[in-house]
Amino acid sequence: MKEKLMNNWTLKIGSILFAVLMWLVVINLNDPYVSKTISVPIQFVNEDVLTNKSKTYTPEINTVTVRYEFRKLSSVNVTEDDFLVTADLNQIYEDTGQVPLTLKYVGEDENVVRKSELGKLSVQVVVEKIEPADFTLEINQIGDLPIQYTIGGYTFAPSSVKVTAPESILAQIYFAGVDVDLTNVEDSIQGVDVAVKLYKRTSSGENQAFTDEEMEKVTISQPKVDYTVYIITSDTVSIRLSDKVTGEVADGYWLSKATTNPTEIKITGTKQDMLEQKAITIPSEALNVEGRSETFTIEYDITNYLAEGVSVAKDGDEIVTITFKIEQMETDNREVNKSDITLIGQNSSYEYSFSGESTFMIPVRGIELKQLDIAQINMSLDVTGLGPGTHNLLLSVDMPDGYTYTGNRRISIVITDPRDTSANEGDAATTEENTTQEESSSQSAEDSVNDT
Repeated sequence: MKEKLMNNWTLKIGSILFAVLMWLVVINLNDPYVSKTISVPIQFVNEDVLTNKSKTYTPEINTVTVRYEFRKLSSVNVTEDDFLVTADLNQIYEDTGQVPLTLKYVGEDENVVRKSELGKLSVQVVVEKIEPADFTLEINQIGDLPIQYTIGGYTFAPSSVKVTAPESILAQIYFAGVDVDLTNVEDSIQGVDVAVKLYKRTSSGENQAFTDEEMEKVTISQPKVDYTVYIITSDTVSIRLSDKVTGEVADGYWLSKATTNPTEIKITGTKQDMLEQKAITIPSEALNVEGRSETFTIEYDITNYLAEGVSVAKDGDEIVTITFKIEQMETDNREVNKSDITLIGQNSSYEYSFSGESTFMIPVRGIELKQLDIAQINMSLDVTGLGPGTHNLLLSVDMPDGYTYTGNRRISIVITDPRDTSANEGDAATTEENTTQEESSSQSAEDSVNDT
């Protein structure tokens, strides 16, 4: 009986199969397969299919859910790295933008996971063209300048960049530039090798830089640039005229005053440049009054007289109007004394005297004659080399500044030699008569000239 059982191969095989079956039953009862899900990133392959056509894509999702079954009591930890989900862009449906997904288990222990499947079979992508666009660089101001300062301008090297990006991103670009912190800055500042950023405009009107993720799809021809921001201040300075003018006004007229409109102007420049410009002075060569006999105006561009780096403020006027007021001088007669006449070249051996009235009138012209001081009028006769007798001499008159002697008067002077009494007595009556006639004739001629 024992030998029969030992040699019964059918029984042996059946026992083994039964044991295996029992083992499976026990395993499934004590360590069954359970179902779980995990989020796995999608790997896009064959991107050159689009990039070769100057196109790019944006997936609707970047991860997909994977369902899988594994032993509950397994000591192996299943992660997203155990699965490979690929989207082959070579298989894209251009009409719909759908790309099929494939799943593969790549874990080390294949017995841990019995079955896995994707939550969705394809992924939606948006395909668009990649286009270039040029942007002039600008600054994105951060912080506020002191109240009396403002931005006078800025420069970049290079001044512009070429941005290559999907059409949807290009449409969002408000400007390209760099961030510049101007908090309490008073002088011009520079930046070297500063990264160029792209900015979009928010609904609230603020500038917002593109995210790093958005910038991954962008190529900038010059990713780093140098810049200079010029900080300027403003001040109000007076406009002055030179103390002198060019030329002479017409005879009988005078320049009573010259004025400017405006009298002051607002200028701007860097803090250093403004130290050189305390006022604006228009030089004498610009103030030509030659031959003028009436009031006139000229317009003058004052930018010619601004210090380097200084300019007229935006709300200022570069053209200044200069008004020259020309007035006719006053004319009148003034009474003077013969005793105030200085004799030049007198001979100490002779005696000199004036006959007739002790005073006489001279015609004068000038500005505000009522202020003319007679004591400032210097009169003289040149008697150099003259001998005894009566001489009718031309009166020389030196007037103070602003006044002119307009006459041509002659004064008779009697020269006597006290050593020759007989000759002097004979001449006295004749001299007095001739003197009266000569001075009367001189005064009449002078009055005739004045009337003319």
